Amino acid sequence: MQKIATPPTPPKGITKAQLAQLHVLLAQTNMLKQKETLVMAYSDGTAQSSKHLTAAQAMQLINYLKTLQPKVLQPKPAYVPNPQAQLMRRKIIAQFHNMGWHIANTNIIDMQRVNAWCSNYGYLKKPLNKYSVAELPTLVTQAYNAYNTHLKAF
Repeated sequence: MQKIATPPTPPKGITKAQLAQLHVLLAQTNMLKQKETLVMAYSDGTAQSSKHLTAAQAMQLINYLKTLQPKVLQPKPAYVPNPQAQLMRRKIIAQFHNMGWHIANTNIIDMQRVNAWCSNYGYLKKPLNKYSVAELPTLVTQAYNAYNTHLKAF
């Protein structure tokens, strides 16, 4: 008896779920403009459209796009200020409050002026809230010195 060779089964095409996932990942990784190039590369030049990929080719492309996906897709946790930093910032603000740096006709501190002082005279030349916990002690000292200079002017 002679064995009759069965023709190889054609590879299964991309599933609807894979196609949807592929398009979501392309959008999330900002690779939509490179879609055709990626499809050609992962199909060895046999497909120009993602709907003509095989399931295996689609899975390879999906896995590649997952590696490009930013890790920050989870929602950011709410900002929790460092209590030590807040305490030092309040000390700085208090010095400027004592110097009379208020918004006109109010008792509210003029934060624009405080930030301008920090950006112009602070040792790192940046706004108050950009200073880290490690950097703030030097800025607190600068603010105390500015207050003492202010007092000597009288």
